[in-house]
Amino acid sequence: MANDSAKAFLDSSSRSTSFLSASSSKLVNTSVSILNEQSESLVRHLIEKVTSNEIDLKLERANEFLSLYLKFTKLDFSEKSQIIMHPAYHYWLRAMRRVVSNLDKNKIEKFVSDFPSLIWIEVLNKRDTVVELKLDSYGGLRCLRFCRFLEFGQKYASQKCWVSCQGGVFIFQFEDGLRVEVPSEDVRGIVDEPLPTIEENGYIVNKLYHVDELFTISSRDEYLRVRFTGTNQRKDGVDFFDVVNRDYDTALHSKKITRCLNFLKTVWLEQYKDLANFTKVAVPRNSGPNNTIAFTISSRQGAIFLDDMDEIEMAESIIHENAHVKLRYLQLIDSILENFNDDDAKYKVSWRPDPRPLPGILEGVYVFSHVAEFYIRLNEKRQNIEYLKRAGQILADVGVAISILDENGRFTELGGRFFDEIKNWRSNMMASLDDLKISA
Repeated sequence: MANDSAKAFLDSSSRSTSFLSASSSKLVNTSVSILNEQSESLVRHLIEKVTSNEIDLKLERANEFLSLYLKFTKLDFSEKSQIIMHPAYHYWLRAMRRVVSNLDKNKIEKFVSDFPSLIWIEVLNKRDTVVELKLDSYGGLRCLRFCRFLEFGQKYASQKCWVSCQGGVFIFQFEDGLRVEVPSEDVRGIVDEPLPTIEENGYIVNKLYHVDELFTISSRDEYLRVRFTGTNQRKDGVDFFDVVNRDYDTALHSKKITRCLNFLKTVWLEQYKDLANFTKVAVPRNSGPNNTIAFTISSRQGAIFLDDMDEIEMAESIIHENAHVKLRYLQLIDSILENFNDDDAKYKVSWRPDPRPLPGILEGVYVFSHVAEFYIRLNEKRQNIEYLKRAGQILADVGVAISILDENGRFTELGGRFFDEIKNWRSNMMASLDDLKISA
């Protein structure tokens, strides 16, 4: 266990009857505390490197960043947690940790400049100050917690501006002298008619597609336009820094994802609610003809990347990928496997063509157990023997993987309890299939 936040979670969860069903809100709060500690450690490390001249970043620039970060730390927990749990913040944090460790001056400059775009609304809400911002390559600015972008036009792509808040109006000042006034409602509320235009007002409000105020469905954020390498491996499945546009279209199958989420709500309401705790953005993408994939990436934790697919396959993919996201949060608290970093020993499992290391097998057991329960619940709504056969086959495959982990895995104290509960979960699902005379 890494820190006091983790210890507090373990102490409290040890009093619950089931670690698997432990409060998601407690897991979220603990994860936010741990990620906040990581952020503070990163900032301290950066400032130390700057003051010792190991990083060639102007001291004035470093102090501006530090001042803004300190304002961020003073936000209330609810505001801060919504930002920290967003995949864009996750990516920023992971990227900064990487570039500071590598002493990469150019990328440090980039991500230091990007930081204000994640928190500008909340900081200006709380303090009478001016924030320097850099727009993205489309001339846009994310309003992270409010499912929208302010778009100032391609003319201002990658340009700097300065923003302040006066009397409920955000005032943007650009280097060419342009001054744009944006009512606070356009940033975080209902946009009044007539809608603002670039010609008349200097900006438009790009409201991102969202469901139940819980899930954003969009590929607008450049941080989330990852380049998929095709290796399908944890370490190099995507290019960490490179982004692409060709595989992404903000109009792609957003409505279909919405219908799928509403369908999931009717089949497994508890899972839908749990989904909202961990998955913040569904990113529509197009992998090309006859290629439908879904994936998550640890560097963009909280985002699910989805090709177009039919309703049931998409629902299965969302459940599967959200389980990956949730497991990563659990592993912030405890590695579960003592030999978590042992990638040398690999074993054959049915769900991958390539042999997998033990951490990958553990992930598979966890996520496919969710998928098996989805099909059992789906059968309750739409009686179909094929759903039960699918659940039975998944549980058979999970059983083989559990045997591999039983024989070769070395579990932490919490990990052992977690693994026992997964085995009991599988046994209970097997029993329900036996009652229905379905064999795995």
